[in-house]
Amino acid sequence: MLDVAEKFEKEYKQIEYDDPQYLIALANEGCPNSDDWNRACMFIKVLKVFYDATLMFVGSLMLQYTCF
Repeated sequence: MLDVAEKFEKEYKQIEYDDPQYLIALANEGCPNSDDWNRACMFIKVLKVFYDATLMFVGSLMLQYTCF
């Protein structure tokens, strides 16, 4: 889900100006700033490594399972 949100980073920044209700809805948490987006990008890279490793591990189990 973060990788999809990252693609729309510019739109999230633009909506701050276009929709005042957006700022009101996020009053407690605040809008994502550039540091938040940088952290999200790094987090996406880390999660991608774990996701790919999980797919490889599960795929190897399925291969062994079907051999019996």
